[in-house]
Amino acid sequence: CESCHDGVIATGKHALHIPTTEPCDACHSTSTWAVTFDHSSIGSQTCVSCHDNVTATGKAPSHITTSDVCEACHNTNVWTPVDPLVDHTQVLGTCSSCHDGVVAGGKDINHIPTTAECDVCHTSTNWLVPVFDHSTTSDACNACHDGTKASGKNPAHINTSDRCEACHTSSAWTPVADSAVDHAEVVGTCESCHDNTLAQGKGTTHITTSNNCVACHVVSAWTPVPNDAVDHAEVTGTCVSCHDGSSASGKGSTHISSSDNCVACHQAGPTPWSPVADNAVDHAEVIGTCDSCHDGVIARGKGPLHITTVDACDSCHNTDNWLVSFDHATVAGQACVTCHDGTIASGKQPTHINTSDNCETCHSTAAWTPVDPLVDHTEVIGTCGSCHDGVIATGKGTTHIPTTRECDICHSSTEWAVPVFDHSTTTDACSTCHDGVLSVGKGVNHIPTLRECDVCHSTADWLVPVFDHATTSDTCITCHDGTRATGKGATHITTTDECIACHSVSAWAPADPLVDHAQVTGTCESCHDGVIAQGKGQTHVPTTDACDSCHSTTT
Repeated sequence: CESCHDGVIATGKHALHIPTTEPCDACHSTSTWAVTFDHSSIGSQTCVSCHDNVTATGKAPSHITTSDVCEACHNTNVWTPVDPLVDHTQVLGTCSSCHDGVVAGGKDINHIPTTAECDVCHTSTNWLVPVFDHSTTSDACNACHDGTKASGKNPAHINTSDRCEACHTSSAWTPVADSAVDHAEVVGTCESCHDNTLAQGKGTTHITTSNNCVACHVVSAWTPVPNDAVDHAEVTGTCVSCHDGSSASGKGSTHISSSDNCVACHQAGPTPWSPVADNAVDHAEVIGTCDSCHDGVIARGKGPLHITTVDACDSCHNTDNWLVSFDHATVAGQACVTCHDGTIASGKQPTHINTSDNCETCHSTAAWTPVDPLVDHTEVIGTCGSCHDGVIATGKGTTHIPTTRECDICHSSTEWAVPVFDHSTTTDACSTCHDGVLSVGKGVNHIPTLRECDVCHSTADWLVPVFDHATTSDTCITCHDGTRATGKGATHITTTDECIACHSVSAWAPADPLVDHAQVTGTCESCHDGVIAQGKGQTHVPTTDACDSCHSTTT
């Protein structure tokens, strides 16, 4: 080509042609003049010696700011570089001038928020292991250290807020001394850390309590804790496990002799602890005798009205019911009224029956409330009715006979249920009482009558009545039937029951002329046999005919 294209005969290489000694057809052809450039033909020349945007295409305006050593990143075989081929020593601009997420990969969405240049923390030789200068940021630690952007609190971290810098510093991150912990940032309870593993916990000499440390301690003044700061509700041990006079104040020298069960009498807590009222003392815990306390000085003793006795208090009293369990055996020989006078001890109530003061005649200490059989009526001063009124004691029942007389007119205290009734004390008719309810009345076999009892009976001989037949209009047989009263005897002739046809009440035994033969039901000879009545005489004609064949009752 150059034998003609020498710039004289024909157009040759222009002034801007790349310097080369190669023949033209090494790069050009006659059919297509466009260059097919064999870069191996340029030897050791640098890219920029041609690719200067005059001789050949050079760096585009959007090319990152670098030196002109193209071959540091590019080569003729694979012109477009990838990140690992970039020689960052040739880059003149800052990291972010390329690594903006457009030209080259920039900060990802999980990158810590910062405006510092990349090379403040990263190096091109070990990009993925940054050396972060924490002085370059004013953000809170957890803005980055969230377990995603950067390592955050591990699962074993104590329960706290996310304000890391309250306890940690970037110059000495771990370990954190107890004194460096800002307890205001701790979210969990004290014992969630102070368990003697994560942090110092309760010592071996600590009193037995719940794990609610803040009930007694405060972080600003952890130890020691004065007595009045202890929340006794959190103490699980007994009082004496602390209040032994060493760990904490114990029972004083003037304390009564008792067990160590303090809460039996005292309440936990400084305010209501002392003194203890008598009614708050659990006497089951007291070891001494009653009078070792109840001497009128330490505790209330016997009052001025107390009965005279040298016996120990618990001979009569018990702690459950102080005034109840009196042992009357300790006052043997003394009359009840000596104490039971309504002042020293309860006496007779206003409703008590009118009696002498000889209590023990009716009452006993074993069974004080008397029943009727225990009442000694000789000690009763009033009348029977003053007690036996149906309220104080059993009175007249609903079936008692009507009377206004005093009880002892008929009854006696020795045989009350069998009264001896003085009928002269009443003007009432017999039937007023003797009606079969109040008292015995007419029996089932009594003759029928509406007459008063004393018409036939008398109180002197009740069972043998004197009957006045004039008082009845009934037929004889109504009563004289062999049951209510004497009836016809076994030898009586056979008749009807019309007694008065033959008999009269004034002359009961009849004579022959009085017999009303119309009432005889048998034959004549059933009576007229010479025994019962006159029979056939010696001169009678011999016959076997019945009497009434010839005779009549009228003639």
